[in-house]
Amino acid sequence: SGGVVDAVLPKDDDDVEAAILEVRAGTGGDEAALFAGELLEAYSKSAKGQGWKVETLSIAKTDLGGIKEASVSISGGSG
Repeated sequence: SGGVVDAVLPKDDDDVEAAILEVRAGTGGDEAALFAGELLEAYSKSAKGQGWKVETLSIAKTDLGGIKEASVSISGGSG
């Protein structure tokens, strides 16, 4: 299931390691915070769909349900 991209790109030993994802709301107030929340949710769902573990390290939420900033650890994979 690797496909053309996997055949062309060299193997990276760091591919099996954990990564830290940081999402921060940019300029735009409440709308930016809501978008950042949706973005974090999309990345988290995608990672979990791949069978990876997603652990929230820190999160600062807004009153409207968005986020000012968040850090998550993503780990796992088939190596």
